[in-house]
Amino acid sequence: MDINGIQEAATRKLEEEKATRVQAAVNVAEATKLASRLRNDLKEAEKQESAAWRAALTSGWTETELKSFGLTAPTLKLGGRPKTSTRKKLPVPAQDTNE
Repeated sequence: MDINGIQEAATRKLEEEKATRVQAAVNVAEATKLASRLRNDLKEAEKQESAAWRAALTSGWTETELKSFGLTAPTLKLGGRPKTSTRKKLPVPAQDTNE
């Protein structure tokens, strides 16, 4: 039995496993960084899409007309004045003060 040979083989195996694990962690870090950048790019693109949609509506196009061209309304709605409620407010019952 060659003790030095066994030690070298075991060390080589551990170094290969270590390199594989380190590379796996690096791959995760790179993928996470890419996903984060793409999420940020998508948010910016959605803002631009919403702004362009709003500009088209402001310039006189209707949603129906834009959709007839094969366009779809953006999923991201830019801020603005909230819509008024269509629900009727019920009167508040008078309080009995004779108790």
